Amino acid sequence: MPFYLMLFLVFFSCGDTQRYSVIPINWTNQSSEINDIPDGLELYAGTNETIPLKVWYVKVTRPDSLFDVRGLVSTDLDKRETPLQMMQRTGADVVINAGYFRMDKNPTNHVGFLYLTNTLIEPPFKTLLRWNRRYRTARGAFGIFDSGLGEIAWSYSRNDSLFRWYQPTPNEPNNPVKFLDFSNAEYWPVRDAIQAGPVLIKDGKINISSDEELFFNTKIPGVHPRSAVGIDKNGNIILCVVDGRQMESRGVDLNELAIIMYDIGCVDALNLDGGGSSALVANGKLLNRPAGLTTEREVMSAIGVFSR
Repeated sequence: MPFYLMLFLVFFSCGDTQRYSVIPINWTNQSSEINDIPDGLELYAGTNETIPLKVWYVKVTRPDSLFDVRGLVSTDLDKRETPLQMMQRTGADVVINAGYFRMDKNPTNHVGFLYLTNTLIEPPFKTLLRWNRRYRTARGAFGIFDSGLGEIAWSYSRNDSLFRWYQPTPNEPNNPVKFLDFSNAEYWPVRDAIQAGPVLIKDGKINISSDEELFFNTKIPGVHPRSAVGIDKNGNIILCVVDGRQMESRGVDLNELAIIMYDIGCVDALNLDGGGSSALVANGKLLNRPAGLTTEREVMSAIGVFSR
């Protein structure tokens, strides 16, 4: 085994596993460094040299007036494109990867529902197997209304319509709910929605519904590169990536990601697909380095921001 590969494996298998409850980030506004970035889009880059971390986020101001925010899906035969390819195909100003998908399928399948232009593109999974038990859940999703405003909720589809809950499904490890209680749900009249999860922040409080959304006994809660979407008190939409698996940026766990989103000003926030899929592109430029690389992984779904 080459020495550099051995060193890489040792670093990431035996490295710092400390968890942080306070994550100071040194932010700089880099909006002027992206050519022709539209007014109303603000780009920030942040660092923490102690952990260490590299973070980027785009603030989408007044999505009900200045911008149209849309869910995107690949049109390739294998149902996968890079976020940059989606940007070039659709003319979006900003694109971030979004939902989970099956890496072992060709064409791939979305893990969780995908609902675009009032049409259910992919249904949610009916059940998931954990510790030899079947579980049902409404996972966190990011929805976009016709106005362009966003909302984060626990959601599921029924008869091709979306429903939302204001509390997560009360699953516990080894104690699954018997059914989804639609009597506590409301019809969710969004135009687009992408299921991912778990929810990180709800109503201004950090509320990570990892167990309720069946992410226990998976790798999702650990330290990884991350993508997230959030909404601040004024309805502005925040798109954020955290680099990981590299010397300059360790990555974060779910609680650390929630802290970062909360400190940015999000009153609601949702974890998106992470790892090597985490990528944020603006005006034709890849801002971060997914898993330390300058190339992007092809993904199935994304969130796009378009000037009106």
